[in-house]
Amino acid sequence: MNKKEIIIISIAATIILVLLILLLSNKESLSFHQPDDYISKGNDYFDDEEYDKSVIEYVGATTKDSTNTGALYNNANASYRKGQYDAADKSYEDAARSTFKINAPEESKNLVSSIFHNKGNAGMKQVTPLDSILMTNEMIKEAEAQGRNVNDVKQQFYNSLQENAKKIGSPIKNYKEALRNNPKNDSTRFNLAMAQNYQAKVMEILSTMTPPNQDNQNNQNQDKKDDKKDQQQDQQQQQQEQKQEQEQSDQMSKDNAEKILKALEEDEKDNIKKRKAEKQDSRSTIEKDW
Repeated sequence: MNKKEIIIISIAATIILVLLILLLSNKESLSFHQPDDYISKGNDYFDDEEYDKSVIEYVGATTKDSTNTGALYNNANASYRKGQYDAADKSYEDAARSTFKINAPEESKNLVSSIFHNKGNAGMKQVTPLDSILMTNEMIKEAEAQGRNVNDVKQQFYNSLQENAKKIGSPIKNYKEALRNNPKNDSTRFNLAMAQNYQAKVMEILSTMTPPNQDNQNNQNQDKKDDKKDQQQDQQQQQQEQKQEQEQSDQMSKDNAEKILKALEEDEKDNIKKRKAEKQDSRSTIEKDW
């Protein structure tokens, strides 16, 4: 082998070595950026309860594959643990959709059941606790029984009940969907019963509670009736007083007239007596001639 051939072989070996190094380097880099790697790293953070970091990794996985069920589902779980129930609810919805698109339902029923079960839990976290509702209702009743004005509080409570009555429909629907995919899941069955009991209690309170604005309208109408009644009573009293004054005035006029007539009669009697006396005196003077 001559010197030239040795040089060519050395160059070729060097090129092959460089290519192998680049290939291995690219393979490691590509592997790191695969969804499963993001998910694996996110799971490590999740296990360590570093949910913020785990969410970043799961989102990184979805940027590579927006329909990756594992990334979406785990991201929803991490959001739930962080207390971001609305975000978790949406992520569970995305996970459910991706599951139906990628896998046949019969091949992933347990996963689908878990997704909708947790989605129901996220929805339950967004409603007011039932104990708080029942306590508030009793406090309002007690305050009203004491004659206190709680219209503003009652209005806010009534609006809250209506909002919760709408929200509870979503968890109930999700628990039912979870049971359709896994009818043997007792935890889902229990949660469904709790959600249905919540709905029944809220609807019961709403059915027995008069809307505060209607109460106000009724009070205003009653106030108007009371005002009209008071006006009528005042008018009747005024008419009665006028009548009494008129009667008194008439009586006074009658009494005065009678007094005047009586006085005139007395004067006339006095005049008659005086005239008689004068005549008598006149006669005596004439008849008696001394």
